Amino acid sequence: MASHLNHDETSALQRTTEHCLMGIKGLVRRSQDSHLIHANLDTDILVSEEEEEIGSTRKPAELYDIIERFCLGRRRIELFGRDCNRRAGWVTVGCELGLTTFDAK
Repeated sequence: MASHLNHDETSALQRTTEHCLMGIKGLVRRSQDSHLIHANLDTDILVSEEEEEIGSTRKPAELYDIIERFCLGRRRIELFGRDCNRRAGWVTVGCELGLTTFDAK
């Protein structure tokens, strides 16, 4: 991550930007499909501990929680995932991934 390259030892907080794209396939009408999508009801700022491993691609657990609340039990896929990113109920795809372990729980 770029934040590790610009680490400032004198600062109490480190700024980093991560982009997370979420989408739903098909036509969604907010007035009729409120059970599918809960946009504008969640935070866009995460505060979490930095991973101990320098350059780690592990995402904060809070990010997964936001995505799961966004799509409420629908199918979820993580692209460019790694073994450390696997999560129950998700399909994780990536060239650095071992065997698939999709679990619909």
